[in-house]
Amino acid sequence: MLHENVKLLENRLRAGLCDRCTVTQDVAKKKQQDYETSQLHSLQHITILVNEMNVLKKENKKLLEEVKNLRSMLE
Repeated sequence: MLHENVKLLENRLRAGLCDRCTVTQDVAKKKQQDYETSQLHSLQHITILVNEMNVLKKENKKLLEEVKNLRSMLE
């Protein structure tokens, strides 16, 4: 009987991960996917914000030039 149990356990080991390990592995994969998705969204938001910042810098430069021109007209 003990010999059969050992063989059964050996076969289960050869077959792959135990149920608990499989669940742990699945949870780890899910967390990794969630993390990667979060990172991707963060990078997309950063890109949008950088583009918006560049537009605002250009607008600010134009406005500064306009102020300079108006001051020179007043003098």
